[in-house]
Amino acid sequence: MTVRWGVAGPGPVADKVVRDLAYVPGAVLTAVGSRSAGRAEAFAAAHAALAGDGQGPAAHGAVHPSGADVEESVLLRYPGGRSALLFASLRSPAPGEARVLGTGGWIGVPPRFHYPSRIVLHRHGHDPEIIDAPLTGAGYAHELAEVTERVAGGHTESEIMPLADTVAVQDVLGEIAGQLGMRVIEGPAGLA
Repeated sequence: MTVRWGVAGPGPVADKVVRDLAYVPGAVLTAVGSRSAGRAEAFAAAHAALAGDGQGPAAHGAVHPSGADVEESVLLRYPGGRSALLFASLRSPAPGEARVLGTGGWIGVPPRFHYPSRIVLHRHGHDPEIIDAPLTGAGYAHELAEVTERVAGGHTESEIMPLADTVAVQDVLGEIAGQLGMRVIEGPAGLA
């Protein structure tokens, strides 16, 4: 039997509760409510990558003797049989682009996808639509502006990317690193 759970107010406590749902057979997160739609969506997306089909990410790749990952393929599994496939390589040439596929079309993110100045929306039955968003600076200005605004306003975290979402992403990356056989060390080597 499946028991559907909902979260009202995504925050640190809700983050812990949702993480613990993975240990309860039949418990599934199906709804997230918040005064901020963006925060609810980010919370749901971050936890979908962890919860997925209950198996977490599946990763395969190569690690250099130094411990650095040189190539990996990652499958992120989401409820309803949906998935995301990621590939990164330091040893094979790649175009540095991304695509987000959906049932009504796809979004193309031209190179360099991690700091794009445009995206191309491809909808079935329509001509491609180019959406330009010129970069300010080298691509980090929006993050710096958000942090500056939040700190100046006396806030301890961002509504756009709350700490719980950052931790959820780091957990997924940690799981991927573990599957690849990487040993993650933070800080001076003497602390490991």
